[in-house]
Amino acid sequence: MDVYVRGARKAGAKLSGATEPLSVSILQVSEGRRWKHATQSQPVSSFPGLRQDYDRLIQGLALAELASAILPHGKPAEEEFGFLVSAIKYMEVHPKPLVVAVWAQLQLMSLGGFQASFNACALASTPVGEAEAWLSPEAGGYVSPARAGAFADRFSARAEVLYVLAACAPLQSPPPALKFCPEALRALFPFWKRYCERSQLPALEASLATL
Repeated sequence: MDVYVRGARKAGAKLSGATEPLSVSILQVSEGRRWKHATQSQPVSSFPGLRQDYDRLIQGLALAELASAILPHGKPAEEEFGFLVSAIKYMEVHPKPLVVAVWAQLQLMSLGGFQASFNACALASTPVGEAEAWLSPEAGGYVSPARAGAFADRFSARAEVLYVLAACAPLQSPPPALKFCPEALRALFPFWKRYCERSQLPALEASLATL
């Protein structure tokens, strides 16, 4: 929901901490004529481990941006919010934040109903058999060479990257390590562009620029 926080941008404002990106707070909200207003806040976590590490921070911001883009506005999303908080906690402490980024983006796709097929052709269930494979967001994931020509949005990725994505998608928590994390994140980007229906995803684009 949209909530108006009076004076939140002023230095030292009482509720300014509750409105910072990647902060979790319990807000007391009152109904106004036009807007909901936050009147009190109880901080839960500001994830200080993220704020001390730029790479962790930018990946956390990218994940929050994606959640905001795909989740229904103004409707309860308790499961998705709980996942987002747990993913950011992992991002804060995991020794390899890019592993968390790959895992969390795949989980968020699944929660949003956008899970792609990476280990078999999305159209014919043919397993990946090439060293350099085709992916298409329009098709829903990997497409076999015989069918790839039908999709203008197709792009290529190493088969190893697809294997990593397929293996990581069903995991309930991020693994200790993953190969090809930068390549995997770049392969997911065109899917997010399609799913989010946005011309720009500035936080996600900034996170990719650091890889």
